[in-house]
Amino acid sequence: MNEKKILPGFVGRQRELAALAGELEVVRATGRGRFILIRGRRRVGKSWLVEEFLARHGLTNVFFTASRNATGQDLPRFAEELTQSSLPDDARAVGVHFAHWEAALATAAIGATRERPSIIVIDEFHYLGEKSDDEARAIESMFSAAWERRLSRLPVILVLVGSDLAMMERLTEYGRPLYDRPSRQIVVDPLTPRDIAEIAGLQPEDAFDAYAVIGGLPAFADDWRRAGGFRGFLLSALSHADTQFVNSGVRILDAEFPTEIQPRIVLSAIGHGERTSKGISSASGIPASNLDRSLKLLAEAKRVVRVEEPLSAQRLKAPRYSVADPYLRFWLRFVESALPEIERLRTERVVDRIVAAWPDFRGHAVEPIVRSAVEGLLPDERLLGAEYVGSYWTRTNDPEVDLVGADKRLAPAKVAFAGSIKWRETAPFDASDLERLIATSARVPGVGPATPLVVVSRSGVDRSARKLHLGFGPADLLAAYPTG
Repeated sequence: MNEKKILPGFVGRQRELAALAGELEVVRATGRGRFILIRGRRRVGKSWLVEEFLARHGLTNVFFTASRNATGQDLPRFAEELTQSSLPDDARAVGVHFAHWEAALATAAIGATRERPSIIVIDEFHYLGEKSDDEARAIESMFSAAWERRLSRLPVILVLVGSDLAMMERLTEYGRPLYDRPSRQIVVDPLTPRDIAEIAGLQPEDAFDAYAVIGGLPAFADDWRRAGGFRGFLLSALSHADTQFVNSGVRILDAEFPTEIQPRIVLSAIGHGERTSKGISSASGIPASNLDRSLKLLAEAKRVVRVEEPLSAQRLKAPRYSVADPYLRFWLRFVESALPEIERLRTERVVDRIVAAWPDFRGHAVEPIVRSAVEGLLPDERLLGAEYVGSYWTRTNDPEVDLVGADKRLAPAKVAFAGSIKWRETAPFDASDLERLIATSARVPGVGPATPLVVVSRSGVDRSARKLHLGFGPADLLAAYPTG
């Protein structure tokens, strides 16, 4: 495959591009169709990935994006998109009206050849049947019929792209019309801190800081590069209520919770830093006895909330909740409450407030990012037995240990290492930090005198912390992520 990127700013995704190229080769070799499902969170770069694939291979295609609340207009819009596509002439007839999706897809496949396969892309597919499960099944049935009767027998690639993770996964469940139809499913994850560093031209420590604000969203990384840093980015991103940075958070919440008010309130409480059921209940005003449904929806169905348990050799049920996506976490903490001021163009005031709160917020926000990066460095011969990384706390939060490594996530036989995360601007990890780590880690079940102590520090490790077993810096963490 041609490794040279086509779209400006495109970074990474080599695994996904290779998977798509492999499907293309099958079509050209057999003359038969391939059916691909692509899912991933909003703004993570799914459409960009498909467009890069199409451009690299110079493929004839129609790229249609479904629109929310426009069910009656979808087929006419698809017909119009066909006329403007790069598909063969017979598939681009002007003035065609389709009674249903099976006919529309069959028309799009006309003229496809092995040498020039036709690619049919339906972006935001989940919008087509979002009004009810019956409507969704009816549309899925039409796509299934079009695939089975025609498209699967032709040199065509049908690509369905969606941001509703739960809905896109349900498409292929047993009993659904599209069960066992797709030939490949591709999950597009957020970009890594290493990818963000490349797009934005950042040093390792600044890449992790940026990641705590924009997450793995490529468009915002490009904005960060142009703005020249944290404050400059905020001044631009919050300059008015219609910026992508402001609007994306609103649209994510509107899409995920169009009618669910209580889960939305619960998510806001978590986004403002409440981590326990008691704290969430107090902040949201929702009784603890009524929280379970909302927390389950947020964590399991919507997957916007991460649930973690303390990691140690003795299982302790003390769940903590946090917003899974760094961008949404930052947005809920700082942007949501500032929307009225942003609408009144009081950007400087909002940015000053964020900058003042940034050191404390950043210290907590980078922790899950750092833990994920450290886990990516495992296995490490210096930390024998460590396969997973978590943290430890008690119900009273005394003690709290930032890093715990073990061979299993639940009830490991022993703790492989314990450690601390210090993400200070200039002060290195020093002897007093080490003394506190020794004292707190000793209270973690499974930690003994010989358990290695590890630190991750933004600003290095002072010589006074000589008893430390191992130290990692931002550059070491970036090495956890593969290139491309």
